Amino acid sequence: MTAACVALSAPAIAQTETVIWNFAAGSYPYARLALDPATGALYGTTYEGGNGYGTAFSLVEKRGVWKYNLLYAFGGGADGAYPYGGLTEDASGALHGTTQYGGIANRGTAFKLTFNGSSWDHSTVHSFGGGSDGTYPYVNLTMDRTTGAFYGTTYSGGAANCGTVFELPPSGGESVLYAFRGQNGGCSAQSPVREDSKGLLYGMTLSGGAHNRGTVYSLKESLGVWRESVLYSFTGGNDGGYPADFDLDPKTGVLYGTTYSGGDLLQGVVFELVPAKKAWRETVLYAFAGKPDGSNPAGLHLDASTGILFGTTELGGDRNKGTVFQLTPSGNSWTETQLHGFDRRKHSVDGAYPQARPTEDIKTLDLYGTTIDGGTFNGGAAYVIVP
Repeated sequence: MTAACVALSAPAIAQTETVIWNFAAGSYPYARLALDPATGALYGTTYEGGNGYGTAFSLVEKRGVWKYNLLYAFGGGADGAYPYGGLTEDASGALHGTTQYGGIANRGTAFKLTFNGSSWDHSTVHSFGGGSDGTYPYVNLTMDRTTGAFYGTTYSGGAANCGTVFELPPSGGESVLYAFRGQNGGCSAQSPVREDSKGLLYGMTLSGGAHNRGTVYSLKESLGVWRESVLYSFTGGNDGGYPADFDLDPKTGVLYGTTYSGGDLLQGVVFELVPAKKAWRETVLYAFAGKPDGSNPAGLHLDASTGILFGTTELGGDRNKGTVFQLTPSGNSWTETQLHGFDRRKHSVDGAYPQARPTEDIKTLDLYGTTIDGGTFNGGAAYVIVP
């Protein structure tokens, strides 16, 4: 690990946070929101709610008022149950996602929602069997813009029961690209994969690695075989431990990520991994202190045009209900700024405990996100932060 860059904490700047929707009790919107750039609609999922097994929904703004639309309520059977990950929109406007449970073996599903002109039709793309194909997918699917295939991960299952990376080709079916081996190779794939311009896939495992504190890995295909390279194994010390989320700079190939724990005060870090000839170099950009800046950083989003990082912490902040933060590069240093500290008090309708990365509208620079608690009904909230 490289010594940390000079990282400063700055006070909150002029931002306005507004709750745009209050979810019903027992909803739990864990996932990030997907933004349709053409219409401005937001798409997301709730882990529970609806029939009790989770929902897919949209939020549409018209004349300053946000309207909630239920797209699909999962039944808990073959159609799936408990969508933990969010939705990914394809070129035709169809929405793709996963459920953690349900399906023919109750080990999760991959699904598709297609608009038929008046409502949304659900179809199960794959039911995970719990064997070599993987078990319990619970992150967003990533679409290959060239082929139209979707990539995803499962938390467990596979040859060593440490999870898999899988592909859903446009022609149908599911194929396992790689099964994690555990130990130094990583285990418990808990983040989406991201693809670079050369077709390499990148991801993270929650455990495994040389110190059993998680890994960052890449997968490269050659003659139909995908091979894993562990780019970094976390120690759980100052470099961080148990990675949570990451983003990839398409111009430089630098990978930015968060860890739930580790760092100087064991409250989690934001790090970068820089490709080098012999080994990737890890640098801690910011180590959280808990109060007032936040703790247990979860989601992270890179604005590729400015190099600014936006993220969330699950806990910490003045009220210990989580934060939204910004990391701004300046030469060789980074400045951390709190954009919002969630404040779920008795008479407040603010959200609490954000899990997912914020979604940026590149036209307006607004940030959209969800919290799993708080709001009017204590079932979570969707919010917007306006610069």
